[in-house]
Amino acid sequence: GKYVFGDFVSGRLLAVDLPVKGQNSPKQLYDLGRFALSPVSFARGRDGEFFVVGFQKGRIYRLRGR
Repeated sequence: GKYVFGDFVSGRLLAVDLPVKGQNSPKQLYDLGRFALSPVSFARGRDGEFFVVGFQKGRIYRLRGR
């Protein structure tokens, strides 16, 4: 139920709640942290795991909740 995105320059990853039908804007912004990876793409595995592709080292990282 969230849209995840990142800032290439700062390495910050963020998420917003997906809007409910009839709402124009998301309710909350979540700061997931700042990482030295320059995010360029995101993916979701079959089992629901979430991945981010980092440009700096050309690696794929798995995101985990705290």
